[in-house]
Amino acid sequence: MPESKTYKIGFYTFGTSNDFEGSITDYFQSWIDAGQAPTVESRSTKFELRRLSRRGNFIRGFIGKLRFDDLPHASRPGGQERELNLDDDEGLIEKNFFIYSITHNALIYQHQGYGSTYLQFGNYLTEAIGDTVSVNPIIQPDALRRLMRGNVEPKMVELSIAKPAANFLGESAITREIVSLMNSSEGMQMYMRFSLGRGRHTRLQRLSSGFKDTVAELMDHGVVSVARFHVSEDGDTHPIDLLTDRITDSVVVELSGRYPAETDILHALIASWNENQEIVLESIGHGENAWV
Repeated sequence: MPESKTYKIGFYTFGTSNDFEGSITDYFQSWIDAGQAPTVESRSTKFELRRLSRRGNFIRGFIGKLRFDDLPHASRPGGQERELNLDDDEGLIEKNFFIYSITHNALIYQHQGYGSTYLQFGNYLTEAIGDTVSVNPIIQPDALRRLMRGNVEPKMVELSIAKPAANFLGESAITREIVSLMNSSEGMQMYMRFSLGRGRHTRLQRLSSGFKDTVAELMDHGVVSVARFHVSEDGDTHPIDLLTDRITDSVVVELSGRYPAETDILHALIASWNENQEIVLESIGHGENAWV
């Protein structure tokens, strides 16, 4: 067995509506005080926040994704398969750990392929709170400044995706349609190009929420090889690459047997925040990010 594992880390901000009551921190704190966060169900999967705690201006914990059907079997190379010995009310749980900086509204989030995407984290909070919460990737300050200039006009979006894993369905309606089309056509790669119009009224911020969710969801699932906005700026058209311009990091965590220790993952998240804090705050300081 390997002695360590590498995890990708993403940096995000929470977005809420203007009439949102209270703050995200208020809800986190109420769940900490109650000793339990709500359970949210989506199809045959349930989501919960667990191990929530607060230290100063930081909240930490993990979102658990519990699956109850189409579960894998246990086996060894060349051996027989057997079902996992689970009680009727038990499922498999996949964990994504996070740290939230209350002061800066910055979420440091551990990615792992079988767990919850950051979009699912946002969906969980939306359902648990009863008001819309978005989780928005933070992009590099230079790209952010270019996107938010008043003279920048988005013209086109390019998207190239590989066929997702068979058990991936997608959360947004557009994602499900794309996956269904690829499955029915037996295609392994899809390239799409969307024109965003020519009028002055077309702005990056007005791009439909459904399409933004689709691009973000597919990027988070790791099947996107191209994700570019082509923008017009002072008469010149040039691309801004959302894959290379997002602020991300990777950390190596030692394994204790088959699994990493929770404290080791949290320490790795803290170390990643300390290393990337300056560039994250430079971007947040401009007030918005690419997906708002």
